[in-house]
Amino acid sequence: MKRFLSIALAFVMAFSLAAVSSAVTIPSDGADMSGKTVIIHTNDSHSRVDENYGFTAVSALKKQYEAAGANVLVFDAGDTLHGMPIATMFEGESIVDILNLVGYDAMTAGNHDFNYGSDKLAELAGKMDFPVLAANVTYKETSEPLLGTNTVIVRGGIKFGVFGLASPETVYKTHPDNVAGLDFLDPIETASLQVAELNAQGCDYIICIGHIGLDESTEITSADICGAVDGIDVFIDGHSHTVLPQGMTVNGTVIASTGEYIKNIGVVTIDNATGAIEAGLVAETDAYEGRDDAVDELIGGLRTELEALLGEVVGYTDVYLNGERQYVRTQETNLGDLAADALVYVSGADCAMTNGGGIRASIEVGDITKGDLVTVFPFGNYVVTKHVTGSAIHDMLEHGVRAYPESLGGFPQVSGIEFKFDPTAEAYDRVDPKDVLVGGEPLELEREYLFATNDFIAAGGDGYTMLCEFPIATEYAGLDEALIQYISSLQSIGSIYSAPLGRIQPYPYHTVTISSTANGTTAPTGSKTVLDGASLTIDMKPDAGCYVWYVSVNGEIVAVRPGNSITFENITEDLNVFVCFKADAPAVNVPVTPSEPSQPPKTGAVSMTAAAICAIASGAALAVSGRKWER
Repeated sequence: MKRFLSIALAFVMAFSLAAVSSAVTIPSDGADMSGKTVIIHTNDSHSRVDENYGFTAVSALKKQYEAAGANVLVFDAGDTLHGMPIATMFEGESIVDILNLVGYDAMTAGNHDFNYGSDKLAELAGKMDFPVLAANVTYKETSEPLLGTNTVIVRGGIKFGVFGLASPETVYKTHPDNVAGLDFLDPIETASLQVAELNAQGCDYIICIGHIGLDESTEITSADICGAVDGIDVFIDGHSHTVLPQGMTVNGTVIASTGEYIKNIGVVTIDNATGAIEAGLVAETDAYEGRDDAVDELIGGLRTELEALLGEVVGYTDVYLNGERQYVRTQETNLGDLAADALVYVSGADCAMTNGGGIRASIEVGDITKGDLVTVFPFGNYVVTKHVTGSAIHDMLEHGVRAYPESLGGFPQVSGIEFKFDPTAEAYDRVDPKDVLVGGEPLELEREYLFATNDFIAAGGDGYTMLCEFPIATEYAGLDEALIQYISSLQSIGSIYSAPLGRIQPYPYHTVTISSTANGTTAPTGSKTVLDGASLTIDMKPDAGCYVWYVSVNGEIVAVRPGNSITFENITEDLNVFVCFKADAPAVNVPVTPSEPSQPPKTGAVSMTAAAICAIASGAALAVSGRKWER
């Protein structure tokens, strides 16, 4: 390796360059960037080929730098070949075509790039016009590498030695079958060997493309590698979806990472004369507008082909599968049950949960196509498993029903779990652990369960932070793919999912709604939810000079001059309570205006539906008695 100077933190571009962000300068027409080497890089796009900037902007940026006279290298740090239907429906070959057209020079393999299996990954690598590098991935039996280890690229007479590292976490962050027969070697030891080999070849700069990441939960991070191994000039990083606006320097190595989904495009600039290196981003806030018509045309053609593929029938349903927003976010549905069961089917987990907000459509009676399932789960999320405690499952359920009956994107659709909850109790105190079953057995708070969910929830999405502390056990395919596998295995959907399976059961409850005449009186108004069979006392407290004339329930008088409070026993239905006050002032208009009714008040049942909070005006109070579990 030949370094010209120590790595500099910044350098000054020529006056003819047009600034886009504080970290990156993009050449305008007529700019002169000769004497510069520019590394354009991406990571963790998860096949979002035309979202955000997309690959069209990557290609346009590459051409713009080349037109200014810079030496340009284009690298990708993995998790690129799998994710969205435009990738999975073509088993990654569509992404290969895009990367080839853009003109990438090298990439490494992310854990999700193994989702098609290691044989398919090797096949895809063979179709690329550039090497896929993962020096630390070898066959167990032969110790031969699965993919490439390193490559030497010459630009402007400068030799760039490039090697790749895959994440050792791949052994459990893809389906185990996908990496059967492979070893993932220590990345620090591998990096040291690669640096020595590339130095021996007289390389001027050494670059690692690693799907390693900077997550603290990762056993060996990219910073650990750079700290332990001298001689790496640039580390193009991925896996943790970390955004490094100006890179970070560890032991003389500039680490660069763009985040995810091509929201940003990474640019590392090397001054060929001084050796100064600067990392930056074309950030999503920069609104870079460069496009490549050829890339747009290719992606457009792929989307046309995709529409035909999504029409493929994968199953049939003889019942309507309910995925409507107002239902999946408030209650168990048959589609929610089916989706959660699919997670258990592909993972073998003890139980599973997926958030109702992630279910975006219903499935009508008839043939089920791949496109239907992509519409249900359009976000490209993955199935993951974690070993979690029973206590965490209980906390998860409390979190999921905290807003009931209000709509909540995090409402849980579950498999392998049955539970009841008290919708009248305070949030986070609604689920008695004794009312939870896992696999048909009582929940054990200290026991460890294998739990499946989607990667969004596993990372604490929708506020499920109680799941974050548990490391991922295994990662699987996408949610849409899990549904395809599961539905294909069923002989009849209607025989199982004709209706919700009763896994989530709120205790029966009712709503008491209270209104009144004021007539100079501070009167109770609002509503309260109570459990079926509970009692409710209304304290009415009329102002001086007033008294309670009568109380009606659902339009029928139940009490005449009852005093300043009334209690309803054994509430078994929803109830509209009207309190009529009387004073020496002129009479007020009320629904019923008897003159001191002589008949005994009726004592019909009192009930309530779904309002969660009692909003009683000052001077009025409610007291509720009913079932409550012991803590």
